[in-house]
Amino acid sequence: MTNTQQQDSVRISEAAYKNHEELFPNHKSTLKATDPEPIEVFDNFAFDEVIAESRVKGK
Repeated sequence: MTNTQQQDSVRISEAAYKNHEELFPNHKSTLKATDPEPIEVFDNFAFDEVIAESRVKGK
């Protein structure tokens, strides 16, 4: 797998990006520079899936 393929394999969802920015404005992960894929997986889980699920259960 090439670097381009690896970079295209996981993306941070729009909801995850928005929630991350709301909770941690202007935070720049130093780990994302060296290990972007695990950070993208974590961000999508923590800042999209978990928040969305908690909103569904909270209603």
